[in-house]
Amino acid sequence: MTGKVSARMDSAAIAKEFHERGYVILRGFFSHDTMASLIDRAEVLWSDPNKIVSHNNLRCRYMAHHVSGELLFECFDPVVDIAPEMHIAAACKPLMDILRAIYGCEGYLFKDKLIFKPSGALGYPLHQDYISWPDFPKSFLTVVIPLDAATEENGYTVVYPGYHRSGLMTPADGQFHVVPRSLVEEADR
Repeated sequence: MTGKVSARMDSAAIAKEFHERGYVILRGFFSHDTMASLIDRAEVLWSDPNKIVSHNNLRCRYMAHHVSGELLFECFDPVVDIAPEMHIAAACKPLMDILRAIYGCEGYLFKDKLIFKPSGALGYPLHQDYISWPDFPKSFLTVVIPLDAATEENGYTVVYPGYHRSGLMTPADGQFHVVPRSLVEEADR
């Protein structure tokens, strides 16, 4: 299970693009077999054969249904300790090489989760994946490994080029904050 980096785009070129735009999209980074393995594991976790999905399990997160308000299971946080395939993907050498090129030093997995996006869930409002704890290092970035097609209908991640240079756009108090739409230009999507 490994990532494959295109011969035409090496780690240094990827890092340069990341620093310019604030994100990089690496289509086809993982092999078809690796992606199939990750999808299979996600489907097993969703079916919950070990009965670990529970409101009493701290790793299980819930989100309200957009109409009824019913709490829907939506996320394992963390997940790599119960899904070896996901741990291997998160720590694969080609990915670590890219992170090393971006950071200029070794990168480490700090947080991991598997978000299921259940039908009818509210979804996430516009926000910044940024550490907002006042006394915490700011050298974090988010790696997303999408396991399904992202569409407007099922919810997709939107990224805005260049806004990484602005730093934190909401209070640095450790709480989740919605980023006001007025702070980003829709045309920049």
